[in-house]
Amino acid sequence: MKKIWMIFCFSLLFCSTVFFGCENKENQNEEIVLRIANWEEYLDEGGWDEDETIDLDEKTKILGRENMVDDFESWYEKTYGEKVRVEYSTFGTNEDLYNQMTLGDTFDLVCPSEYMIMKLMKEKKLEPFSEDFFDTSKKENYYSRGVSPYIKNVFDDLKISGESLSRYGAGYMWGVMGLVYNPSAVSKEDVRHWSVLLDEKYRKQVTMKDSVRDSYLVALTILKEKKLLSEEFQKAMETTHCLTDELNDTSEQTVTKVQTILEEMRKNSYSLETDSGKADMVTGKVVLNMQWSGDGVYTMDEAEKDGLELSYAVPEEGSNLWFDGFCMMKNGISGDAKKKQAAQAFINYISQYGIPMHFFNYYNFYTGSYYPRETLLAGRLLVRQVEHYTDYEKRIVLARKFIEAAADNIYRNLRYYNGRGKDVSVYMKEVDSFRKQIGSTTTIESLMGVEGNIRKQYYAAWNIIINQEISFEKRVMHPPDNMINSLISFVNTLIYTKVLGELYRTQLNPTISYLHEPGERRFSLSLDLAEVFKPLIGDRLIFSLLNRNQITENSFTKELNFLHLKKDASKLIVSELESRLKKTVMHKELGRQVSYQYLIRLEAYKLIKHLIGEKEYEGFRIWW
Repeated sequence: MKKIWMIFCFSLLFCSTVFFGCENKENQNEEIVLRIANWEEYLDEGGWDEDETIDLDEKTKILGRENMVDDFESWYEKTYGEKVRVEYSTFGTNEDLYNQMTLGDTFDLVCPSEYMIMKLMKEKKLEPFSEDFFDTSKKENYYSRGVSPYIKNVFDDLKISGESLSRYGAGYMWGVMGLVYNPSAVSKEDVRHWSVLLDEKYRKQVTMKDSVRDSYLVALTILKEKKLLSEEFQKAMETTHCLTDELNDTSEQTVTKVQTILEEMRKNSYSLETDSGKADMVTGKVVLNMQWSGDGVYTMDEAEKDGLELSYAVPEEGSNLWFDGFCMMKNGISGDAKKKQAAQAFINYISQYGIPMHFFNYYNFYTGSYYPRETLLAGRLLVRQVEHYTDYEKRIVLARKFIEAAADNIYRNLRYYNGRGKDVSVYMKEVDSFRKQIGSTTTIESLMGVEGNIRKQYYAAWNIIINQEISFEKRVMHPPDNMINSLISFVNTLIYTKVLGELYRTQLNPTISYLHEPGERRFSLSLDLAEVFKPLIGDRLIFSLLNRNQITENSFTKELNFLHLKKDASKLIVSELESRLKKTVMHKELGRQVSYQYLIRLEAYKLIKHLIGEKEYEGFRIWW
């Protein structure tokens, strides 16, 4: 099995899934039956048992509730007026899948790796996608419009008899083969080379993949290690092509030598496995395991729960990149146009969900976001967005609105704690005095100055609000110098990413902003709207975490002249934030319960109405 937690969100941005098979129908009302064979855990089947939950931390679990297959079946009937039933099964290796089909199992769509797709193409067992499927002018063709350029290029370049894989395969996932190892038992020096799998000192403490392609590659690199690492080879022109040639050597002489090495590896191994290696590493049965990258991340995360630290390495000689993609089987589709339509519709159905990804480094500092291709485009709105930025009078109006709302929410927080035995009345007066100045500001610079004065008074009150003895004198960001500044930086960044995720679900361009200056490589409109919600979502979360002693000095590690959150503490904060975002309040205007997270999206909608001249924007203010 090839788990890919590491790149699962990534795949949903660009790729798709699918399958199917159906019987020939004379009656249009007859149910379409689609049969799919897929890697385990590539598709959420929902209905998980309690013991199948994914533990994020001690308090938070992910329990499968939504069945993507059921969702598709419902959507297809509503969209096309025909019923479809999906029969879903899984496999462990490409060879297992091929054997199943050889023994008589009939599938409509399967998800093998690229080399198996090429084999099936060569055997003329695949049904090509229709030309219509690749028409990017069609709104419903989410896959073709959003497929990862990297995956597309790979599938375009790989050919059998002059035909590209992309004609027959919809790129889905990709990753690399490497080594998961226990650093307390295996040195970094040893895992630099694949030959570690032959090392006698690790006899019966290593596992290798029961995968022809991957195990062959490892043995081949061991055979050619000296050549691959030689200075001459490394400096050769077009080294990548040279490497590709060497690692695809299947000459009779080479195969014979590789076979001998594989026998030696097998004798040195604890087992040949497809899925058990993860558990063997976590339980300590072995100290080293050949592993697909996604499985590697999963293994390390599971081990960490038991207090075991594992690492991942890709040896210097090179490795396999694997690419998985869905393809339709000719004997399953059987020339049935409706079945083929349903299969391609499923690919597009899966591909429509864009998920922004956000990256944090080792120190929990935000490093950037991977923002999916925009699907909700509105030219008129974009023009209005730009107009409200270039027209300074229009810009300053919106900038004031953001700060007015933020200042009111800050004041509401102070009033809340002042009424609960925390005397912050002095700071309330100061904040109130400064917020009255907002309306008279005429420049962004002066507005930011007022905002800075408000936050200075606000942060001074934190020493009273927070029960722990923490000296917090001023906001320091680059880098944060104490635990409160570290918390603020981390939580504020999380809110920024949440706002960005909601902006993606609207027609707003996240790079055009009004309070913060637009710049390269940042989504500055997220910064604007985040100002409004930080007091409610971020600051109150920090107060709660500290006052309940969920976060203490023990939650941090000192690095040079600053503190950074430990991994467990970071997970806890993310978990608590997600819970807070799910909280609901009765919306005064809508007359129904809405979540904190949905309040952010509503704020974006309010901004849109302002930009198009429908209703003047008023920033969100806490009313409860």
